[in-house]
Amino acid sequence: MRIDVFLHRTGLIRRRTKAQRACGQGRVQINGRSIKAAASVSVGQKVTVFAGCNEDEWKIVGLPPGTMPRDRQAKFASLISRKPWTPPEEEEIW
Repeated sequence: MRIDVFLHRTGLIRRRTKAQRACGQGRVQINGRSIKAAASVSVGQKVTVFAGCNEDEWKIVGLPPGTMPRDRQAKFASLISRKPWTPPEEEEIW
């Protein structure tokens, strides 16, 4: 399953286009490596999402067969850690 689809179906990122954009900006990692939106994920991998002011690390415990109601989304990823994160400031271009 593609990482952008996984993020959308589990509700970690609400829209698939936002998941694709986050991957393109390097805000999603699998096992510590930045990836593209088309990267495949499997059970047991660790996904790190840098969003807002948090760095959330999740462990994939299952792959959803389709879009799930919110009460069932938690079955597919378990939160390992949540740390505060400050996005890097953009460099000034002269």
